[in-house]
Amino acid sequence: MKKGDVLRWFSPPVVEGDEENRHRIVLMNGMINASLVFVLLVFLGNLTNPSTPLRNYLIDLSLCAVFLVIRIILNRGWYKAAGIAASVLGFIIILLSIVSDGTVRSTATFLLLLVISLSGILYKITGIVVSTIASSLAVLALIYAENLGMLPQPDYSVSLLHWFLLTITFALVGGVVFFSDHITQRAFRLSKSELKERQRAESDLRIVNEELKNRVVEVEKLQEQLREQALRDPLTDLYNRRYITDVLCRDLSRVRRENCPLSVIIGDIDHFKAINDTYGHQVGDLFLVGVAQLFKRNIRGSDSVCRYGGEEFLFVLPGASIDAALRRAEEIRVQVSRLAVKHDDEALGVTMSFGIAAFPVHGGEGEEIISKADLALYDAKRLGRNQVSIWSGTP
Repeated sequence: MKKGDVLRWFSPPVVEGDEENRHRIVLMNGMINASLVFVLLVFLGNLTNPSTPLRNYLIDLSLCAVFLVIRIILNRGWYKAAGIAASVLGFIIILLSIVSDGTVRSTATFLLLLVISLSGILYKITGIVVSTIASSLAVLALIYAENLGMLPQPDYSVSLLHWFLLTITFALVGGVVFFSDHITQRAFRLSKSELKERQRAESDLRIVNEELKNRVVEVEKLQEQLREQALRDPLTDLYNRRYITDVLCRDLSRVRRENCPLSVIIGDIDHFKAINDTYGHQVGDLFLVGVAQLFKRNIRGSDSVCRYGGEEFLFVLPGASIDAALRRAEEIRVQVSRLAVKHDDEALGVTMSFGIAAFPVHGGEGEEIISKADLALYDAKRLGRNQVSIWSGTP
């Protein structure tokens, strides 16, 4: 067997469990190893004393066998069984040692301190109380047995062997206490280190979460911008046809519940194709942008306007009657006629024609109302342009 194999055999086993159980296993492993060394030293000490009875050698060998078996059990990871076996068998063999010496004043009596220490480490206050009571009752029973002459005749002679055994016992108990405190302090330092690491990890996690929240907000803003861009005309920045269709459906549902009117106005720039053909599309775009800005300045908060297609624009005016829509359309028509666009030091102007249809007078559905407003616009164009026409009810 190699040196490394021996060290591994005497090392504590690695088992799954909480930190407290792992510390118990380390302590138990140290106590079992120390107990093995102690028994071997006692056995060697007995060899130096010719008067040592045979039963003492048998007890020493039995203790070695017991602790070796307990080590094997511990190495298999059965630490609870190892603890119980170490406490119970150790207690029994120590009592046999006391009986063999014939008196409770023997060195073996001090070994009960090891049983109490081991029980306290394994089972805390319960182990200390139970092992203390058991040791006290056992010593009391042995005292009575000794006084009644039931034990072998004791040998009260003392030698350096007794000094040696007592010194080893004291050192062993002190070592257990020191080892236990060392393990506890190491566990405490480890806990503090883990706590700091956990706090650092939590702090890092909070920072990451904050960054993630900011990213989510940025993404939501970007998504909102993308949605807004998808609903707006890129040239005029007015809403597009898809958006106004949804708005009209929503506003119609509301005015139905509130029993209110709703008007739709469709406007078209007069002779827009001629403007593009004569001055170019750039000038045409300037007119589209100019009238769009004019519309934005002349709608209420509840109104909606969109670029319906090409040079056509559509207004949705919830709560506006036909007369109110007519006034609004006339106001916008006049302002558009005053709009000027500069081109080669020349001020160019345009006019617009408008058609009006209203809910519920001209229909109950959005498409129907838009269709009739478009027919009214066609009438305004046919009658000479630059005017407002209301759906008359005739195709």
